[in-house]
Amino acid sequence: MAKTPITDLAGFAGEHLEYEVQMFLTARNKLFKSAPQRSPDPDEAFNRNLLIESCVLHFRNLVDFFYPPSPTQPDDVTAADYVPGWGSPSVPTILKDARTRANKELAHLTLKRKAGAPPDKAWDFADLSNAMTSIIEDFITRVDVSNLPPPTKTVLQRIGGVVKVTGGAVFKTSSF
Repeated sequence: MAKTPITDLAGFAGEHLEYEVQMFLTARNKLFKSAPQRSPDPDEAFNRNLLIESCVLHFRNLVDFFYPPSPTQPDDVTAADYVPGWGSPSVPTILKDARTRANKELAHLTLKRKAGAPPDKAWDFADLSNAMTSIIEDFITRVDVSNLPPPTKTVLQRIGGVVKVTGGAVFKTSSF
């Protein structure tokens, strides 16, 4: 099938790409500030799970934007729609594994879901955020500025630059 053309790249980025980034950032930042992972309070546990699921979903959408899975659908919007010659950059293992895990643990009921509370069940959103830094920098450097509204560029830049400290995370502004 032929690729569906986008008539307003800046409008799409300003509404939809920016939304994905904002939702990821807001959920991630609330998680960094929230109570410990296991809470005896059912409401706190529920709210934490909502944040984790939101974070995972929007993160996966961003990974798919920058590293589209194959095959894509004609109506999928990816970085290649914004940057001629974007190609298919190699997905870093940490992001590839996170996308697979999101597909298995969030989007489907499968036997690949992790039972109980093993150490590898926690999502390391600081490391995942930092793993996105180089592809975001490459995108921002190569995209035509008329197709990327300044607020969208600003929120994209806020994904990386997370410094982990005991008990949470501290944010540094990225330098790109």
